[in-house]
Amino acid sequence: MTRRRRAPWGAALEMACVALRTGDCADDVKQVIANKIIALAKAGERNPDALCEQVLKDIRTEPSTEVSRETLHPPSLQPSM
Repeated sequence: MTRRRRAPWGAALEMACVALRTGDCADDVKQVIANKIIALAKAGERNPDALCEQVLKDIRTEPSTEVSRETLHPPSLQPSM
């Protein structure tokens, strides 16, 4: 792939990382972001702003994998006050 074609992907990755404040996070986090950008680019999107915005939208709307407090401590198991 030529440098010209990769430039929008790199710009989109940089913008997304700044927006998400990834800083010095693990490379696997940046790889997930890059994979999303690559998938969008393969689908035809070439505008780095649009790539970034779509990735941010996707990440922000994905269900969280965090365990909620209610899952760990259901109200029925919590001591009554």
